[in-house]
Amino acid sequence: MEASSLFFHKKAKNPVYILYTHLDNSLNIATLTTLRNSEKISD
Repeated sequence: MEASSLFFHKKAKNPVYILYTHLDNSLNIATLTTLRNSEKISD
């Protein structure tokens, strides 16, 4: 348990990992927004 949390903290401090996580979140938000907008259009 402790080892995996240390690994996570090590990963979380990596700027590349942070960037990819941020991009992933942005893509997910964009996808959700697009889906919501297309639902509104179809109504």
